[in-house]
Amino acid sequence: MKPPATWQDIANKVVEFLGTPGTVLFAGAGVGQRAGLPSWAEYLDHLASVAQTHDPNIAAAIRDRIKANRLADAAGLFKLCQMSEADKYRALAEPFLPGRYDPKYLKPLVALPFNAIVTTNYDKSLLDAWAGVHQTAPDTAELFEPTMKAAIHWPDPFVARVHGRAELPETIVVSSDDFKKIQANDDYIEFLMNIFRFRRCLIIGYSFLDPAITNVLVYITRSSAKGVQPTHLALVPEGSDELAAGLAELSVETLLYAKSTDPANPHEALWSGISQAATRLSGKEATTHFPLPLEPARHLLAASYVRARMGPQFTALRELVIEGAIMSLLSDALPNGLTEGQIAQEIHNCMALTLDEARTVVTPPLAALVRSRICRREGDQLYGTPTKNTLKRDIDELARAAMQRLQLRRGGRTTDESTIPDSVPALLHDLLEYAILWRGWDLGAELAGAPVHPDLWTILIDYLDAHATTIRPALRFDMASASLDLLTRPTNKEADMLAPIGRLAYATYVILQHARGPLLHRRILPEAIYLDTSVAMPYIVEGHPLRPAYVDALDAWRAACLASGIEPRLMLADVFMNEILAHRRRALEIVADASLENPEKLGRHILFFGAEYTNVFVGAYASWVGRLSKNAIPFQEWLAKYAPYTNRDDLSAYLSHHGIDPVALQFDSKGTELLHSTLAALRTAYQRDERSRFDPKFDVLIADEAKQLTQLTIELRQGRRTLFVTADRRLRRLSVGHALGYAGAATISHIGLVQLVDLLVGMKADSPSISRLIWSLHSNDHNVTLRNFLITIALKRQEEAIVLSLPSILDNVVASAVDDAAHEKLRFWSRVPEQQARMARFLDRVEDQFFDEMEAAVAKFRRELND
Repeated sequence: MKPPATWQDIANKVVEFLGTPGTVLFAGAGVGQRAGLPSWAEYLDHLASVAQTHDPNIAAAIRDRIKANRLADAAGLFKLCQMSEADKYRALAEPFLPGRYDPKYLKPLVALPFNAIVTTNYDKSLLDAWAGVHQTAPDTAELFEPTMKAAIHWPDPFVARVHGRAELPETIVVSSDDFKKIQANDDYIEFLMNIFRFRRCLIIGYSFLDPAITNVLVYITRSSAKGVQPTHLALVPEGSDELAAGLAELSVETLLYAKSTDPANPHEALWSGISQAATRLSGKEATTHFPLPLEPARHLLAASYVRARMGPQFTALRELVIEGAIMSLLSDALPNGLTEGQIAQEIHNCMALTLDEARTVVTPPLAALVRSRICRREGDQLYGTPTKNTLKRDIDELARAAMQRLQLRRGGRTTDESTIPDSVPALLHDLLEYAILWRGWDLGAELAGAPVHPDLWTILIDYLDAHATTIRPALRFDMASASLDLLTRPTNKEADMLAPIGRLAYATYVILQHARGPLLHRRILPEAIYLDTSVAMPYIVEGHPLRPAYVDALDAWRAACLASGIEPRLMLADVFMNEILAHRRRALEIVADASLENPEKLGRHILFFGAEYTNVFVGAYASWVGRLSKNAIPFQEWLAKYAPYTNRDDLSAYLSHHGIDPVALQFDSKGTELLHSTLAALRTAYQRDERSRFDPKFDVLIADEAKQLTQLTIELRQGRRTLFVTADRRLRRLSVGHALGYAGAATISHIGLVQLVDLLVGMKADSPSISRLIWSLHSNDHNVTLRNFLITIALKRQEEAIVLSLPSILDNVVASAVDDAAHEKLRFWSRVPEQQARMARFLDRVEDQFFDEMEAAVAKFRRELND
């Protein structure tokens, strides 16, 4: 028999394990004991002692269960004890509260470069140790909060307490009934599925009698897909052979370590090895990784795209993805067929579904494919037809369009610099494919409540820096710029390809990571939707570029509700009506201050800000002027025709005409009490938010948001399926925690609403509008923003002399302009009218300087040409 591992063996193994990306610490009660917290047996003995004073018979039964090692059953008996609920919760939480542990003993463990720490413990010892090591509080994911669903998308390290927390004792999962209940919690199950299937776990602090790990192992047994999930590592003490054997069956490597003869420190080898590993890895950052393996997403996206191109047009995205996956499996199996069971096994292997769930999922789409004669059934065998990768063909076409933009940008380089290597077209294809997959993940993350990465430029340039190292930096910059231009300003033909690819990329990631909701729970559409001003305005303002997407999505939602016998309600809380009127007044200020009735100035304004990032009324006016520039009318006249409301009564009538019910938010005494706690929590969240230092939110707006969140909480508690839709990323990001998290879980973005409807029921999709919705992103780099702005203006003139002179002028002008912007404290993407007016005047100055220098360079070029 192999001797147990020494502390040196443990140190070596941990260092080796942490050399790969996506590593997670999975910590059990033994980790808490290291900080001075009780073991499971000690904890339950505490509960028995509490019960003794209230119900001696229950206390005796608890101790009998402890002796029989039925620990979860013992905890369940405590919950039956004749005592107040408040006293029960106090007893459940008391041993784990701050002051009962010393986090310093866990500092070496949390200093190791994990991507995440997941624990079944209820205390804060790991969080406090993390804060001590990293000098900042960690991001946290908590059971029964929206953070549990969002955390699997977080790129930065976090700590997750998956079985509840002592600060909120009602969340503590301790009894057999508690463990059964969380098996029905989709967020909990999908979180564990992601952790164990797509990341590598170092499992520490568990014994075979630990009901927490027993519950997790039962789930992993049901959900594991052999050969798919990565290998995990468990460090367990000698004598834990039964646990080691059970873990080995689940692709978990076990390392048995020697137990010390010192009863005060039986796990000395483990903690000495951890300390040594922490010393050796000191200063090493967690290895980042793409949140989901690229290959499954790439394959599923291609399969879904093939299915989508076959129609019908309004099929729900969830059906297209699962049917595409089945078609791909049957095509790959040719000339042989597959049984329904084999198909279910493959679906189980790639999606967050148990095998039984996969069997349930595949039956309806298989029947639909047979009815459509896309596949055929012979006995128990199903046969498909060969499928062609039409996704590759269309991305090739998009790459050619990016290449044309690149060649135009490179026209001004010297002979050596203008040479484009033969490898560039293939690199552009890979770059666009990566950007599409990344955006799909980003949209899926946003729907789950995770913060998104709005800077598409960084994604593009980082990819090229990593995968195009032989390409000159200047050429990499131009490749990223050409790709950014394609994605954010496509032609109608390009939008016709980008829109369906982007929609399916999103659906692919949702199905891969959150399959249970859309595939198993068929009726999860909301019955009531509240809009805030950021979404209601584009919906009601004729000509806004995002309006067609909103109209299509909400029409499809209404139709689906009515078909299910549900009366849909689309509402706007009255507290937001003043904001719409204020936005209308601000639009007049912006147009006047920046002289935007001048079509040329208006065009440059939209070129820089984008119609999605400027005032809604200005963006819609720009769209109208762009289509009808020969018959342009003054902005105030346009407002009178397309936004004919200047007071609340007129606006209320206009909203009703467009199918939005204005709703007065009024609360009874209990609602008022809830409002006060919600408002206090929201104010605190804004005060603590880093962004508030340079972009504070007015208290009246915070109060309006608190009223909306309060109303949302009340309706959710009444059992209504209600959503609040807002484009305010900061509000969504801050709506977490005990006071705000309940409403936060039902708060989604404008993009999330459109994608949710598209995923569940399908919708008519206006390609330009959907493409704008998916790709309405900008660069946070001021240098890049100004450079691309000036290049686009110059290229519009299409004069060879100007193009040839571009490179020699841009560097000086852009560098000077970025310095000036910083000195003048300009905020590039502010929506405040004064800031936008200042930015417009600044851009006029930069443009004048740019063309003054360009004209001098062009004159010099022409003189040299004539000499």
